Amino acid sequence: MRTSRLALLLLFLSLLLARPSAAGWTKAALEFADTDAAVASIALDSAGAWHAVRQIWTGTNEGNISVTHSRIEYLSAAQPPVLIASGIHTTSYSVGGIDKGNIVSAPSLAVGSNGTIHAVYVDMLEGVGARVIYRSCDAGVWSAPRTLWTQTREISKTGIACDARNLRHIVFASNIGLFRDTSIRYMDEAAIAAGTPVTIERVVSSTRDTWVTGPGIACDITGTVHLAYLKQLPGDASVLDVLYCTRTDAGWSSTQGVARLKKQLSYDGCAVVCEPNGVWHMAISTFLDSNNENADVMLIHYLTPGKKPSTLVRGRLSYREDAAGNVRVRGNEVISPVLVLDPAGGFRVYYLMHYGENPRAKPEGMFRRQPKRRGRL
Repeated sequence: MRTSRLALLLLFLSLLLARPSAAGWTKAALEFADTDAAVASIALDSAGAWHAVRQIWTGTNEGNISVTHSRIEYLSAAQPPVLIASGIHTTSYSVGGIDKGNIVSAPSLAVGSNGTIHAVYVDMLEGVGARVIYRSCDAGVWSAPRTLWTQTREISKTGIACDARNLRHIVFASNIGLFRDTSIRYMDEAAIAAGTPVTIERVVSSTRDTWVTGPGIACDITGTVHLAYLKQLPGDASVLDVLYCTRTDAGWSSTQGVARLKKQLSYDGCAVVCEPNGVWHMAISTFLDSNNENADVMLIHYLTPGKKPSTLVRGRLSYREDAAGNVRVRGNEVISPVLVLDPAGGFRVYYLMHYGENPRAKPEGMFRRQPKRRGRL
């Protein structure tokens, strides 16, 4: 009896160490400084060097014309930023709000085992639609932009992963009619060649209170594709379901709900990674649904099988109008979670952190955290 109790105790401890809790993480460490990025994606190559893409938007008002400048840059520790896409968008209010130009957004990145860098982003061109664009880089030379898919309205998020054979897997969130018609779409090599994405889930809602968004994608060493995304459910409770499915050579598995978050919304999405032992991990970006118009609370949750979501990072921005009528922004925001496998073992969580007013000049940019103990990692 004593031996069996000891065995059960050891089994319990091994399971406890195998899944990191919020308290079992390293402190946040700055991977690279960045005060401008609105979205960023990061990946590691086989040597452990990081590669990233970032989206930067700046806006000006020139009389009755609003101008938005957008650009997407590639970054690495080895070289200065490289511009891979740009756009200029104008809205003229004097003639009824006519829009012209383009906006680039929603970049994502992957690095193949052969060292090739793969980037996907969205180019929204007035009069044409939202285009999913792909570019790759070999030996420092970027390919010409290639349009993979075009639709009439917004594509809010992209994701890309490479399997062990260096085959590409792309996912994106489609949004038509301001959340009236949303879908999660996937492209493998065959779909890329044919220009016909596969619809994972589509939601049509005339009341705009139900939608799917924020997909994340990863491949494991067996070639299995892991896909996660979020579904906002209707009602005053603001229920957010985290959904997960896989794809093998035999086809797609059924989609299953792996978590339910209440009183939370998300437009930023989630990220997923799968270790060699088959255990997946997710990071989910949300913000609290509240009636407080003077503050936003942002959360990044961590999720793995058999565990409830735990809050890994928390941010809060407050807004106050001063005597001169200027809006003062204080606090910090946390956005754009990314999960990657660490070549040394285990995995890392990356996220962007920015501050409003920053009188102490605290570091801003892409931060990383990872479990202190690997257990079964």
